[in-house]
Amino acid sequence: MTSDRLSTHPEVNALIGSVFSAPASPLDSLFEGGVSLDLAVRDDVAFGQSKWLELGKVSIHASGVASDENSAQPLSRAALMGSFEWAIPTLTSVTDQLEALTTLDSAAPAAGGRRASDPAVTRHKLEEVAKWIACSAVRSGLIHPVFDAGLIEDLPFIAPTTIVCDTSAVAHGALNFAARFLPPHARFRVPAIVSMELIAQTDNYLSARRGGALTQLQRIGALGHHAISQAGLRCLTRLALQPDVEVDRPRLGADPLRGIAEQSPDTEDKLLGIHQLVKSFADRLILETAIQQREKQTSDCKIGLLTSDQGLARAALAEGVQPFFFDSAASKKAFGTTVLGTCFAPLVDPQSDARLYAVPLTEVLWELAVSFGSVRLQQSTPTKSLEVTAIGHSLSWQPFHSRNDLMWVRTEGSTEAGAAPRGKRGLARAQTILDLPSAKVKAAPRVPPSSSRGLLGSYRFSPSAMVMLIDTMADRNRLEDSEAMQLLGIANYQGYLDYRNFLISGEMAAAQGNGLAPLAALRNLRIAIRQQDFDAAEALFRQVPSFARFLSELKTGSPTDPGSLKLVRPAAVSSYLPLADAAACVLFVPGEGIYATPLKPDARRFAAMGLAAFNDLRKGEELVRTGQWLEELGRAGLHPLRTRSLLEQSWRDKLLVRSFEGSTPETRFKGHNVHAFSTVQGRARLEELSLYDGLFLMPGRASVSLRLGKVET
Repeated sequence: MTSDRLSTHPEVNALIGSVFSAPASPLDSLFEGGVSLDLAVRDDVAFGQSKWLELGKVSIHASGVASDENSAQPLSRAALMGSFEWAIPTLTSVTDQLEALTTLDSAAPAAGGRRASDPAVTRHKLEEVAKWIACSAVRSGLIHPVFDAGLIEDLPFIAPTTIVCDTSAVAHGALNFAARFLPPHARFRVPAIVSMELIAQTDNYLSARRGGALTQLQRIGALGHHAISQAGLRCLTRLALQPDVEVDRPRLGADPLRGIAEQSPDTEDKLLGIHQLVKSFADRLILETAIQQREKQTSDCKIGLLTSDQGLARAALAEGVQPFFFDSAASKKAFGTTVLGTCFAPLVDPQSDARLYAVPLTEVLWELAVSFGSVRLQQSTPTKSLEVTAIGHSLSWQPFHSRNDLMWVRTEGSTEAGAAPRGKRGLARAQTILDLPSAKVKAAPRVPPSSSRGLLGSYRFSPSAMVMLIDTMADRNRLEDSEAMQLLGIANYQGYLDYRNFLISGEMAAAQGNGLAPLAALRNLRIAIRQQDFDAAEALFRQVPSFARFLSELKTGSPTDPGSLKLVRPAAVSSYLPLADAAACVLFVPGEGIYATPLKPDARRFAAMGLAAFNDLRKGEELVRTGQWLEELGRAGLHPLRTRSLLEQSWRDKLLVRSFEGSTPETRFKGHNVHAFSTVQGRARLEELSLYDGLFLMPGRASVSLRLGKVET
């Protein structure tokens, strides 16, 4: 068994493919559907250290998931793509297990000589706790909450809507659903009292965790407090890191720290020193948040209260606030069914092709781990297991664990040679296909290309992976080829050669045996990427001979068909185009071709260009689509990334007057995007942005139409 080590979603996804045994032959994969694993969870307070609650089987379907030189193992790839199914046991079966797991051992001393609780009451509490299994499936996206029919008529929103949520919406997964499917028109407000209720539940759970022997009802209560508090706080943490989520901290009517908690009337709670919130006061604060938000916004903005509390929903109706009501009990229907990792999109735009979406298996594991403490996938023949833990007596916690969504992971009976080496910041690198026996990985040649001489070809690679490789190499003095292949997730050395040769040909890296040493040009390129220095990035990419040839074939004002390029092979165009796009030297317009964008005007010249393009496009109308205007300037040689900064500068210099209106998504322009360099949590990455989304020109605004004018002096 390996020791516990911090791991990310991709690392655990890689472990799934390397720990568990795939079918012996392709025919087994085709007819048996990959591998079947037992799923179980554990709460070390309610169950103990060695008892597990069995939650059915997870079958990963590796058939039909190809493994090529640039992909992970079929099992890992299938788990990532949602090619799995989870057979959830019946509610009766789960409740019976919970009753057995929370029953005190016969040798355990009686707590205060109390009478045994009423079996009917105990059974009801167990069923209420069992529902958190279904809520984990809702939060991860495997099943959807059941909403009021009147609300479904309005989905998806076509006008700006602010959703105020209560604690039930956070804990039961309705907020996850809304954040996943309702933006860009939906905005969210989480009242301060919601966080306080979750913190109160956390205190209840930690008090039980620090206490001594617990009765059965106390164990059941601790299990419920654990599931509500930790899953709810993770939901708020993940949503707070998204730019379209607003967190409200109001002080409404009274000091929220006074008068909202009272001594619990339950005798067992009193012994633990547990206080409970005055529910009516907390609900009133949530409703007041919605009312106050309604008064702040204009009449064309809707306000809704997301809740499963019937009393709060009725109170909202009485106050003129639209309740977005969902049935929390409906999630229990998931018991005794099989849910799939690939699901139908509940809200489909007729002009969109996105009919399905995938839930990675790791997302399900993470939700179950935070709800119960630990989750385990186990293969009976041969015996192998993977355990993901969120909290434990011997495990530490730091704020960056939650911010980066890290979990403690251990494996048993796997093919790993030992614990994974520690990476930067103490994070472990999870096992990948490179850790398997060498017979399954093509060996690297002993004498790889060592200099830029003769490297005049064009290369095919993942642009985003290339940016990640450049960012990683800039921090190292030397990077082994095996380490680079592991970082890129490539098992075939021939697939890695294109990455290696691209860097060597541009004199960004020098070969040192079976490894690469970064040169000054690579470190300068990393700086240019992080600072979004377009000129420096273009100059450094041009050091690669094939990249310079690619740019030399493009023209300003006249599109070039990617298939007509002669100086680079077609497979390399898809690799070079995003990098050149992010360096602001080319723009691809679907249906037309690639335009060179060499212009670098000052603010005054840009103001004249932008206003002329706007007047040409508006044809008597007051507004022009933002993407249409950006592409028109791109055809003239000015890249949208430069346009974005120049528009801001022209507005600040009072050369132009700008305003934005309209918020209907332009789905028919779905493929009209640009690539851009960005820095996330200190690491460089390549992202794709929509030109027809108002957020491109004005962060925080979903408006898709632009009005432009001169400043009258």
